[in-house]
Amino acid sequence: PKLKADIEDCIRRGVAWLKQRQEPAGSWPELEQLPAYGGGDADRYHPEMSALALLALLKCEVPPNDPCIIQGFDWLKKQDFVTGGYGCATTLMALEAKYAPKESLAGRDGKKKTSKPKPIQLSPDDAVWAAKLTTQILGYQAANGGWRYAAAPADAEGGKPGVADVSATQYALMGLKTAHRMGIPVKPEAFARAADFLMDQQEADGKKTSRVTERARAEADNPRPEGTEEAGDYGKDRTRGFPYMKNNEKPNYRQASAAMTCAGVVGMLICRSEALEDKGLKKEERAKRLARMEQSIYDGLAWLDAHWSVEQNNPRGERELGYYLYGLERLGVMADLRFIGPGHDWYLEGARVWTSRMRKEGNDKGSWAIGKARPKTETQETPYGLLFLRKASIRLGYAIGESE
Repeated sequence: PKLKADIEDCIRRGVAWLKQRQEPAGSWPELEQLPAYGGGDADRYHPEMSALALLALLKCEVPPNDPCIIQGFDWLKKQDFVTGGYGCATTLMALEAKYAPKESLAGRDGKKKTSKPKPIQLSPDDAVWAAKLTTQILGYQAANGGWRYAAAPADAEGGKPGVADVSATQYALMGLKTAHRMGIPVKPEAFARAADFLMDQQEADGKKTSRVTERARAEADNPRPEGTEEAGDYGKDRTRGFPYMKNNEKPNYRQASAAMTCAGVVGMLICRSEALEDKGLKKEERAKRLARMEQSIYDGLAWLDAHWSVEQNNPRGERELGYYLYGLERLGVMADLRFIGPGHDWYLEGARVWTSRMRKEGNDKGSWAIGKARPKTETQETPYGLLFLRKASIRLGYAIGESE
């Protein structure tokens, strides 16, 4: 009960702080002191931060007709995104939450059975906008099936065609999945190519481990029922994480981390859900692809179990900790899991971190800045905290282990 009260208090404070941070034009502040990428003010991700703020507020049940939401979308609709995934994808997710606020909270009702959200109907103007954003994401897909910040091959860092990273790919896939739910056509090939890219990025091998799988249970604080777990050493699973960029010259980019492993597994979960729904796949081909995808997912979960922490983005300390925890929320909800491994209650443990580390005094009271990647990250990490505490991601409708 104490933690539940703390969670609701933090959500209330975080929403109030985020609304207060809205600028007169309807936007939210850009990030500070970021390296140049793409040129101009967009280096600081001004539209991207505004889309993220709108998404968080809507998921925290701020009504779509609230003036801050209306003004935010009016500003956002006038902006251009120079990034191919983050901004377009987050805007699509915010649009979905605007039209289906209750449906966007699917999975918070404690139901054991997975369920897919119902289709929604956009207004004509928003449908055109959403289709434009979807086209931009698809147009930025690199030759190797992944995404980077800028469109390939004109990568702003001078990269060759095919340059992509796991993080941007995850966001692009979230945007495409959202677009698909909203009735915007997305060819299955885009997801299939992305799955191939992610599986190629994953570590080639790892330590053999026992598998522990568990279907979703009621999210209320009930004692753990006996006989709800299936455990066994199947001789297949390995602790294989995901790096940011497998073949990059920077060692930290090539190193698997908790944040990137969450991103890789989330991307694979989305691609798996699309493969399950692809009516054009033959039975044998579907079974073959699903087997590879599911092994990738299980191995990623095994890596997270072996390197478990909610206080650190292992092995990188607190760098990008907020991003990691938000990634953990996406993974937990989309995979329909309460536990990672045999007993890591990701939400319970993560919620304790967020509630204990909210700023309670000063001008930034009600915000979070728990990552060490760059200064002044409140505009980014406060939405992350709210989205985590609300379990705001949408269930895909397929629990791990289900084949149809």
